[in-house]
Amino acid sequence: MRAALAATASIRNQRDKAAEALRVILDNFITLMRELDAQIRPGTHFDNPLLLFAASLIAEFTYYQVLPEELDLARQRVKIFVPSEAFKDLLLASQSVNVSLAGGEDVEGGAAFVVDTGNTLAVAVKAGSRVYIGFRGTIFSYLGDWKTNLNDRPRSWPRAAATALTSGSYHAGFLSETFRICSLLLPELWRRRLNDREIVLCGHSLGGAIASVAQLLFLNDNYKRVRTASFGAPRFCDRSAYTARGIEIPFQVRRRGDMVPRVPPRFTGYADPTIDYWVPPGRPKHPWIPDEVHWGYFVGTLAKNHNVERYRIDLTPVGFRKLGPRLGGFTEIKAADLR
Repeated sequence: MRAALAATASIRNQRDKAAEALRVILDNFITLMRELDAQIRPGTHFDNPLLLFAASLIAEFTYYQVLPEELDLARQRVKIFVPSEAFKDLLLASQSVNVSLAGGEDVEGGAAFVVDTGNTLAVAVKAGSRVYIGFRGTIFSYLGDWKTNLNDRPRSWPRAAATALTSGSYHAGFLSETFRICSLLLPELWRRRLNDREIVLCGHSLGGAIASVAQLLFLNDNYKRVRTASFGAPRFCDRSAYTARGIEIPFQVRRRGDMVPRVPPRFTGYADPTIDYWVPPGRPKHPWIPDEVHWGYFVGTLAKNHNVERYRIDLTPVGFRKLGPRLGGFTEIKAADLR
């Protein structure tokens, strides 16, 4: 009996230490974002490598938010695919995380906050004059319904919310989920008096598609300065939708070998982004190789070229130390690296 109690106490102690270590990582990340944002001038676009790097960090940070429901599903040993090494580490450690506890409190109620619909979550981080908002799909968004129905044909924007910017057609599942998450996110930003700040929307994979659609809802809600970057996102609209957006075009980043941006297929009505930034720079080699070969390699390597950490590593500006690919990597950058 004593041995069992001692073992239980030891496990609790280890979990407490792990939780404290994770809290330090999250706090260091908030500090890093504030230091980084201070180096980026107002009105900067994504041709600035620091802003693009900051967006990739936020897109990765969303995977540090682990919902209790996701942890419960992982304990059931359900086979799932989530493109983040850090997220997998947290699941293996059975560590539920709330990133809104990071960075301490300020007069506006905290450095970060989270909203979720069950299928999608958004993490907002206040850093300097900007609010960075990252989106990602939860575990449940990879298990069925709209999430995997990538052949769903595009549909028109809801008539009641339509404007000149929303002409064209969008993936019905991404569109409905964007409305759901933004119905929680936009009021929270107003409640926290953050609606007058420059907004940077970003997301990886499904989150990138949600961020790209959400930009229009922000503009319709009278946000004047909204920038959007997506990383490895699937196609989400047709060509006429891109044309209608004018200059409000999301900045899409693609890694060579990542096949997710090739779905849904173009023959179903979807279009490639008009701003497509490749990492490493330059167009892919050997374009004559059939898609079947590319897909075979992609699946055979467990889609590693799609992982969010690989995007962030590729986008790390010259002069920065490379962050590690696993949990705890945020602590490897120091403020001195920003100068």
